Amino acid sequence: MILIYHHVCPLENIPARQFPQEGWSYTVTPDDLERQLNGLRERGFRFVDFDRYLSFAEPNQLLVTFDDGWRDAFDYAVPILERLQIPATFFLITSGMPGVPADRHISPTQIRQLLRSGMTVGAHTQSHQTLDEIPLEVAKKEIVGSKTRLEDWTNEPIRYFAYPFGRFNRRVMETVREAGFQAACGAQGWGTNNELCRYRLHRDMLSPRRFSIMNRLRTSSWFRQLMQLSPSQNANHDAASEKSAPEFPRRNATSPVLPGRELESPSLFFTCEPVDDRTVS
Repeated sequence: MILIYHHVCPLENIPARQFPQEGWSYTVTPDDLERQLNGLRERGFRFVDFDRYLSFAEPNQLLVTFDDGWRDAFDYAVPILERLQIPATFFLITSGMPGVPADRHISPTQIRQLLRSGMTVGAHTQSHQTLDEIPLEVAKKEIVGSKTRLEDWTNEPIRYFAYPFGRFNRRVMETVREAGFQAACGAQGWGTNNELCRYRLHRDMLSPRRFSIMNRLRTSSWFRQLMQLSPSQNANHDAASEKSAPEFPRRNATSPVLPGRELESPSLFFTCEPVDDRTVS
């Protein structure tokens, strides 16, 4: 299982001036993050880094990821991860987002600090564009450019990628593979990852609610196996083959932060099967 986070910030520190691209509705507080991670460990999950995760050898292994490279995740999540000795992967954009102040993103110096802290750095494009909606040559520049810049900043190989908004199709996926990445993450949940999923790994977003029923179901191995055997799984997968699947929730300026509300991403119960050239999310 792979978890996806974005912002980690005390509610009182969320800036009053927000930009649509920032997605502050995807915020967990530091206390909620620590409770979630401790709770998962108590339930028998083993936190692993990305290299170990790709062995697909342990049924209860868990990979923690953070998208976009927000400064608040560096300030609030990293100390928790260090204290709990949990490795995580940070998927970073390298050229910022239009209109968003640069200091809201992690700097190159802080990226190097992430590596010294035992974290993994992955690429998330240059400017967080929706890769299946732009010309393939532009998408390639976004993908390859982010990898090149991160490697220049860190002097380390960047091996992992995450699709902005979880959006990709076969051509985008092939571009990621050809760029030299060893694996890539989408945003769809519930599925079981294996070698066939290497360039379309499933991820789950937990609710900030401490006792969320959805959280319990998402992290229940027996329930996930049940959903994959369910007739609804096959129906949903067939429907996805006919048309574009629901994408990871778009960010917009009218989506306020609502403490305590469910922040669930729409999910199809995908298994890892060959991808056609239509959009997959």
